[in-house]
Amino acid sequence: MKTRKLVRFVGAATLLVMTTLSSTLQTDAQSFAMKSMVIRLNGVTISHPYSFVSGGTTYMPIWYVMQLAKKQRMTSTWSGQVWNLMTGTSQSQAISPFYPIRPGNMQIDLNGTSFLNNVPKIIYRDPSTRTLTTYIPIYYVMKLFRNELSLNNTWDGQTWSVSSNPHTTPATSSPPAVSIATSGTTRATTSGTIGVGASLGSSSSATTVASQPFSPPTLDGNPVVSTSNAFPSLEGQTIPHVTLQNGATNDQAYWSRASRDFYLSAQTSNPVNNAAQSLPIANAQPDQTLYLFAYKNGQSVNANQTTFLVNSPDAILATNSNETWTQGSNQIAYATFRATKPGVYTVQAATNGQYSVPLVITVGLSQLSAQPFSVPTAYTGILPLPSTGLTSITSGTDGHVSFSSYAPVGNWIPISGTVSGGLTSISILLNSGNNSWDYRLPVDASGHFSGMIESPFTGQVELTYEPNYLTLLTSTSGSLSFNIDQTLTISGTTLSPSLQGLLPSAAMNSNMSNTFMQTADQLLENSPSFETAIAAINNYVAGDLSYNVAEASPGGLYVWKSATTTWSAKNGICENFAELEASLLHSVGIPVQTVGGNANANWTTPNYNDKNASDAHEWLSIYTGGGWLIADPTWTGMQDANGRNFGITNEFFTNTTSFTATHATLPGQTGTNF
Repeated sequence: MKTRKLVRFVGAATLLVMTTLSSTLQTDAQSFAMKSMVIRLNGVTISHPYSFVSGGTTYMPIWYVMQLAKKQRMTSTWSGQVWNLMTGTSQSQAISPFYPIRPGNMQIDLNGTSFLNNVPKIIYRDPSTRTLTTYIPIYYVMKLFRNELSLNNTWDGQTWSVSSNPHTTPATSSPPAVSIATSGTTRATTSGTIGVGASLGSSSSATTVASQPFSPPTLDGNPVVSTSNAFPSLEGQTIPHVTLQNGATNDQAYWSRASRDFYLSAQTSNPVNNAAQSLPIANAQPDQTLYLFAYKNGQSVNANQTTFLVNSPDAILATNSNETWTQGSNQIAYATFRATKPGVYTVQAATNGQYSVPLVITVGLSQLSAQPFSVPTAYTGILPLPSTGLTSITSGTDGHVSFSSYAPVGNWIPISGTVSGGLTSISILLNSGNNSWDYRLPVDASGHFSGMIESPFTGQVELTYEPNYLTLLTSTSGSLSFNIDQTLTISGTTLSPSLQGLLPSAAMNSNMSNTFMQTADQLLENSPSFETAIAAINNYVAGDLSYNVAEASPGGLYVWKSATTTWSAKNGICENFAELEASLLHSVGIPVQTVGGNANANWTTPNYNDKNASDAHEWLSIYTGGGWLIADPTWTGMQDANGRNFGITNEFFTNTTSFTATHATLPGQTGTNF
C-alpha cells in the first residue's frame, strides 16, 4: 500500500508568455557526448562527422550536409540563419518568412522559397576542426531530402545513408539482436522492440503470443514542424484551410509589433447601463455590440490620440471623442465593436506609435465551419492494444479490477482488464520516484478496457489500476492510498517536453470526448494566424467558465474533476480552467504543459518565496514549434457580481509586463499531470 499526497493550486490566475527555445548553445555553455557518425551516398562513405543527441534528436554539422548536396549537383548558401538549397537552374528569390526567425532557430529555404521555419539549431565546437559549427536536427534534413528532393535516405543511429537511385537500397546496418526469455526458452528479436522486464507481486512464467512483435512508433523529439504556408503542426498531420467567413486578413503584423504594457479588454455589458444583465462573451453573436477599452496600468491613454484596428471588413469599430473614461485616476480609451458575420477577429489599439497586445474576439462560434482532421495516434500517448505480438507475464486482481500484465515495449505499456460496477472509465496511475502521470481509459458495456499507454518516464515505474481516482482524491483531500499492481522497467526514451506536452491524463482527458476537437478545430481553422488560434482557444475557456469562488475559499470543498466534468459544469478554479484549455489544445495536436506557481495581482515583481496559500495558481505553457507561449485563461476572464464571465482581457496573454510581475513559477511544477 502506498500513500501519495497531491497538491492542487486553488488560486485565481492564469497567463500567456512567449519564450524561446534555449537551443543555441555556445561551446562552453553546455557539453554534449560527441559520437562519430557515417554519411554514405549511393553506398559509398563520403564523410565521418561528429554528431550528438539533444532532446531525443540527433544533431549533425550543416557543413557536411552541404557537401553531400554539392555531390548531387546542388548549390547552397548558409547565412548563419537561413540555409538556402538550390536545385537545377532555379534562382534564389528574397521572400518574407511566414514566421520571424526566433533566437536559437534557423530557416531552411528551397530554391529561394521558405520550406521550414524556426528549425532549432545548436552552435557547438566540431572536434575535428576545433571551430564553432552549426548543428541541425537530422530529422528535418531527411524530411527535405525525402519529400522535396526525392532522395531516399535512412538513419540507423550511426549511419545516414542517402540514395539518388530509387532502385538502390541504401546501405544500412541491421540493429543488433537481443535475447529475450519466453517460457524458459530463448528467442532473438530486434533490439528496441521488447527488451524490457517487468516484476509483479505474484509471478508466473512468461508466455509470448505467437506473431510478429509489436513495433513502437518512432517519435521525433521535436514533433512540431513549421512550414511557410501552414500552421505549425505535427509530423504527418495536415490542418485544413477553410475560407474565413469574415474575410479576415493575416494578422501576423499585429503580433509582431505589439508592446508588452498596453492592453485591451472587451465586454458584453454596456458600461453606461450597469443594471443590464451580463451576457457570456463566449456566446457573442453577429450584430451584437461589444464594448472595448484600451488601457495601461498606472498610465493614462488619451482617447483622442488612440485608434482601434481590426483585421476584417466585416467588423465595425466606433469611437466617441466626446466621452472620457477613467480607470482609477487614469484615462482609458473606449470603442464599440460589432461584427456582422461569424468569425475570429483580431483587434488592436494604437496610441502615439505604440500598439497594444492584440485582442482576439470570437463571434458566432457555433456557426463557424471546419473540416475535421485527425491527430496522428502515435503522438496521442494512447494506441489500440494489438491482438498479437505481446509478451504476457501474468494476471491479477485489485478490488473490482481484473487485469492481464504484459511486458512493456519501449515506452509503451500494454493495458487490458475488466472492472465491475457499471463504470464508464478507469484511471491508470504511473509513478516513478517523485514523478507521476495518469491516464483515463474508457470502459465498454461489458466492463472491458484496453490500450497501449505511453510512459513519460524510464527506469522503474509503478502501475496502479484505480476505478474512481478523482472521486477518491476528493474524498481524501488529495491524500490517496493505493496498491501497486505492477512494477515495470521501462527501457525506452525519456520524452521531450513537447512530446510529453501531447499526453492526455485523468484530468486533461481529451481522449474521452470528441467535442474537445470539434470546438478547438472550429477556432483553429477559422483563425488567420497560429498565435490568434491559441488566443481564441484561451479566450473561449476564459469566457465559457465561471470561477468557483466558494470552492477556492477557506473551508470550501475542493472537487477533483476532469476537463469533461469542468466543461459540463461550466465552472471551476484555476487548474480546471488550465486543464480544459490543455485538453482543447491536445485535441488538435498542440503540445501544452501546465505550470504551477504563485500569482498575486498586487505584485510588481514575482515573489518566488511566497508562502501565502491563497496565491497558489496554475496557468499554461504552449508549444508553437519555435518556442513556448504561456497563457492564463483564469485571469483572462472578467466576471460580474453573479460570477458570469461577461468579458475578456489580453493583459495576461504572452510575456506582458503584468504577467512577468505577478506570476512566479515553482520548481518542478511545469509539465505535471494536473
